[in-house]
This record gives sequence, structure tokens and C-alpha cells, in this order.
Amino acid sequence: MFLPWFDYCLHSFLPGGANIEEDFSTNEGVYSDGFASYSDWKDKYCAESSDKLFEPYCPGFCDNIPSINGGMTGMIILAVLAILANLMLCILSCCAIGKKGIKMVFPIVFLVLPFGFYLLAIIILAAVGGMNGFDSTESVEGFDIKDYTLGGGFIFAIIIVILEAAYSAFG
Repeated sequence: MFLPWFDYCLHSFLPGGANIEEDFSTNEGVYSDGFASYSDWKDKYCAESSDKLFEPYCPGFCDNIPSINGGMTGMIILAVLAILANLMLCILSCCAIGKKGIKMVFPIVFLVLPFGFYLLAIIILAAVGGMNGFDSTESVEGFDIKDYTLGGGFIFAIIIVILEAAYSAFG
């Protein structure tokens, strides 16, 4: 449904949680593949009794969940602000067309705001989300355990920042 922002261990991480790509079991029960929010990860999958499930193969996995959640939350808030700034720019542009131009500096701010918000969103995701805090994984027979890799969502976000920068410069 959504592009994953990055992959690590058995999971593809999205802004609201992670997709579990394999069935696995813990002391609390069997978990099948599907989507789990970050609070589910913290409460169920990374509970103390099930912590040993990931740690031997994906070092620091459960320790990184709160920082990933914080980084993704900051990214979502700033991305929404970027969308709102783009909408305001669209409304001001329509008003300018109807009035045959507006002579104010205010619309120029809305040209730069979406770029600034989205760039800051990616920086916060990388810094707060601990994108450099993932250790190498160990392979397990029968499971497709992956090291940290960027996903399509993160790459798409970088492309959006480049397009926003071009729009800000030439808009």
C-alpha cells in the first residue's frame, strides 16, 4: 500500500509502523505477517520476554523503536506543514491571477516554506530516528533477514525535496 522508508531485519518501516514480512512466534504467541504500529512494537514485540527474539539476529532492534517513532512523528508533522504551505501558495497564486498580480513579499515566503519544512523533516527523521544506529544483522536459515537499506519512500522523499528546491528557486 505505502512505500517502505527503510528495511531492517524482517521488517519494512513506514511512517506509522512497520510491516512484518514473516510469521514468527514469541512466548506471548504467534504473530503473522502484516502491519504493526510502533506502540505495538514497544508493547508486544519488544516486551522483555520477546526481546530475545530479535536481539541475537538484529542487534539493537528494540532499542531503536522509540527513536524511529519520534523521527517518523516529527517527519509527519513537518510534511503536513509543507503540504499546508503548498496549499496556501496555491490559494495565493489563484488570488494573484484573479487580481492580475499581488504586490507583496508574503507569497515569496510560501515558496520557500515547503522546501524548508520537508528538508527539515528528512533531517529530523535521519537524526532523531537514528538512521545510523543499526548494526549488521546475522543470517538465519529460513528467514530473509536484511541489513539496513533505504526504501522507496525515503528515496521518494529526497526527490520531493529536490523538486521543492527547484520550485522555490524558479517558482
